[in-house]
Amino acid sequence: MRNRFICMISILIMLLLFSGCQADEPAVLSVGDDINKIIVSKMKGTDEKIFEDTESIDAFELILTSAVKDDGIVNMAQAEYKVDFYQDETKQQSLWVWIGEQDEKGVFMKPEDTHTTYSISVEENNKLVELVGAHFN
Repeated sequence: MRNRFICMISILIMLLLFSGCQADEPAVLSVGDDINKIIVSKMKGTDEKIFEDTESIDAFELILTSAVKDDGIVNMAQAEYKVDFYQDETKQQSLWVWIGEQDEKGVFMKPEDTHTTYSISVEENNKLVELVGAHFN
């Protein structure tokens, strides 16, 4: 009887330790490695802007790494833009984007997860406006 009790307590302790060691899924917006082309297009229309230069791709990656996962229920209007990220002509990820006006925040969403948004700061949105906005306005 005593051995059974010790065994059950040991199993309980191990279960508690294992469950405490599991990390939550990181709230990071990732689009893949070695991105070498980004295509930004309006959701309505056929106009698009292709970015293949390292400076623009690095700027997009910095903007994305600053994105913060939003909590709560998502109730958004249709996105303004779609951004496709490519590695050697293979699409790695698509994101829907709401670019705020100058000095407003911006928002990203993965099309396959419409219950989660990722916000970017005013500063990062201003960079996105500079990258994308001039082409479409």
